[in-house]
Amino acid sequence: MECGAANEIIQQTIKEELFNCLEIGTVFVHPDYQNRGIGTMLLQKMLLTLENRRVPSFCLDSGYKQAQMIWQKKFGQPDFVLENYWGANSHHMIWKRTLPFRI
Repeated sequence: MECGAANEIIQQTIKEELFNCLEIGTVFVHPDYQNRGIGTMLLQKMLLTLENRRVPSFCLDSGYKQAQMIWQKKFGQPDFVLENYWGANSHHMIWKRTLPFRI
């Protein structure tokens, strides 16, 4: 899991000052260990870390349909949907949430 400055797609879409809004991205769990709550545990720890560092908000995005389903379960509906961004019926979704946030 990584966290850093919001990527170009997020910056161009949200179009607001994002210097205090970090992006959570690249969450990977080895296939042999998926569906055991490891990704959720990592995400919870990341949110707590950001909260403890007094980061006011975070964002994340996804163009992968399978990942989008997971993020929708954890974060609800995206704030932005870039329809057909990656081709027909391949949308890009962006979430922005305020901390504290509980999953």
